[in-house]
Amino acid sequence: MRRDLEVIARNLHCTAVMLIGDGKRLIDAARTALETGLGVYIRPSVPELAQPKLLERLDAVAEAAEELRREHPGRVTLLVGSEFSDTVPGIVPGPRSFLRLKLIYRFHRVLRRRPTGGSTGCSPPP
Repeated sequence: MRRDLEVIARNLHCTAVMLIGDGKRLIDAARTALETGLGVYIRPSVPELAQPKLLERLDAVAEAAEELRREHPGRVTLLVGSEFSDTVPGIVPGPRSFLRLKLIYRFHRVLRRRPTGGSTGCSPPP
């Protein structure tokens, strides 16, 4: 892993990497990336976990990421954003990630077809 991160930093001239995973391996990879001079975006991947276990894992990753952030100010970002909409149960209805993505896609298509302005008497927001 160290060799790959060094190639990313030196040969590809990247300044940061996004690391996706869970637990100790994710944090170890982040620490190694920081040691090679890269900034890190840490994105926990905790698909299909029940909410109590999910929160426990996120808490552990957040604590470790905060420790790294204190050691390397301005070079560590914890990402817990949009990907959770389809990968984590309970945010968008559906038993599996694939089905949640289908629902998100259908919802997006419905919104794109919604009439705005003109004949409906509605005005688009300013």
